Amino acid sequence: MNSFQQVFDRWQTNKETFSSKNAWLAAEIVLATCMVLWLYRYVQLFQQVRGLYTIHSLIEVLEAPHRTKIPHIPVLIPTRKYTLQDPWKKYKTAKSDLIAYTQATTPGYAVYSISNPQVVQKVLADVLSFGKPVESMGYKQLNVFGKQLVSTQSGPEHRRHRSVVKGCFSEEVMRTVWDRSIESLDTMLSTEKVEDGGVLEHVREAMYKLTLLVIGAAGFGLKFPWSIPTTEGGSPYDVVTFHEALHLVEYHLVAELLVPVWILENFPLPSVRRLGNAQRSLRHHFKTMIATRRDALQAEQAGLGPQEKIKPPSDLLGAIVASQMDIEAEEKARGGKGTSKAGLTSEEQMGNVWIFIFAGHETSGQTLTFTLGHLAMYPEWQEKIFQEIEEVCQGSHPTYRDMNNLPSVLACVYETLRLRDLISLNQKLALKDTVLPYTTWDDLGQITNHTHTIKKGSHVLVDFAASGQNPFFYRDPHRWDPSRWYGEEGNKNRSHLFNFSAGPRACIGRRFAEVEMTAILSTLIKKVKFEPVRQKGETDEQMYDRMTQGHEVFLLTPNSFPLKFTKRQGA
Repeated sequence: MNSFQQVFDRWQTNKETFSSKNAWLAAEIVLATCMVLWLYRYVQLFQQVRGLYTIHSLIEVLEAPHRTKIPHIPVLIPTRKYTLQDPWKKYKTAKSDLIAYTQATTPGYAVYSISNPQVVQKVLADVLSFGKPVESMGYKQLNVFGKQLVSTQSGPEHRRHRSVVKGCFSEEVMRTVWDRSIESLDTMLSTEKVEDGGVLEHVREAMYKLTLLVIGAAGFGLKFPWSIPTTEGGSPYDVVTFHEALHLVEYHLVAELLVPVWILENFPLPSVRRLGNAQRSLRHHFKTMIATRRDALQAEQAGLGPQEKIKPPSDLLGAIVASQMDIEAEEKARGGKGTSKAGLTSEEQMGNVWIFIFAGHETSGQTLTFTLGHLAMYPEWQEKIFQEIEEVCQGSHPTYRDMNNLPSVLACVYETLRLRDLISLNQKLALKDTVLPYTTWDDLGQITNHTHTIKKGSHVLVDFAASGQNPFFYRDPHRWDPSRWYGEEGNKNRSHLFNFSAGPRACIGRRFAEVEMTAILSTLIKKVKFEPVRQKGETDEQMYDRMTQGHEVFLLTPNSFPLKFTKRQGA
């Protein structure tokens, strides 16, 4: 019996040792297999980018939204090679307008960036070859209130969204945008007490508030207060006002987009729970406003004859609801059910209302700030715009019908965007193998044309910032010079203006932004002159950088600076 027990104990010990060895052996085989597969894919990746100037790194950097915060670690994370503060510099170093990037952590695809405006135009126009990476975190974050036009892939889904949204930018809406922009500017000047001159201390914050007033009035028919009152006390789950909810969501945009709402709402700190409550409240307000507006439009339609149609709404919210109703009526006329299954869902309507606010407020405010900073440094362009207004308007204030006769205003805006593109990189996904042209040059500037095959699945970064500073397309590219947008040169440059994107996916709200900014800038310059406020001991170069530079957060964000206003004689 003892002998049998000894044999059994020895077998049990050997079994445990054998099992342990097998487990380690299996783990080693799996690890070795993964390493071999990684190495194989990485070698293939190197073959894809062979012949191109290539920047290698351990992790994905250039596509990361927080790229400016990533430290430089030689070889592993060579952040300085991306020259984020000087977009054209890396192409100048490469002597090529096409650069490849490899990352050890993503051996499955290559990344490319392009800075030739003609190639950029080709990529933006070819939606069958280059789509949007709609599954990426960046696009998914924009769907915080529902899927919307910007985050749809080209094809049936995009056409479905566009069929509804395109009805939101009628001439009636544009006239409303102009009028509400003027009213909002007057509110800013009077509230900040600078209508008769003085110092506007925080221009960036003022432009943020100003464009919020415009989107409130032109977007929803609501009059926003200049200073948003905050709710004190009460339950963290109480629904806050639309004004406050919208202000909180936009002011804390990065947190609202990156952190799930259920985490915000259940966070230990009351200030963070307030952000979650703001997002939930804003969703409630969007849903209520859409439903209320729909009921009102349906009641108005019910009071008309069979062949009569309601007057097109003059605000964006009314326009998108009316457009949705038209789509449903057309579907019903074709024999469909005519329900909300046609056009956009309720969530998608909310998503598109949100993207109108984000794109029409945040970007306009920042562009206006950058433009004012440059105009303050180039007062001769203020005078040029003023003289143009005087000639066109005969001493009166500009109106919407004068807009096309005031080209100097948009010339200044376009030139500012060329140098300070708010979205420096636009991600594209290669949907199939595609051949792209590119150029290289020698030290004498002699150009050689090439082609390179972009494999399916590769990421292509359209480098708007570098494209706008490409010296082969723009004379003296680092100088702010709005005259480049006039005449034959201007026609050529406008074909390479990508700040509102281009092709089938061009920004549908471009006209809204151009009307808003033209109204504000032309009216402001008609009323006042403005100049920088020099800081103690500041050089001209330091002041120029402070007035015209910015830093990247979610978008390129201008510095905060003051402006001194002087009322014009007779204004």
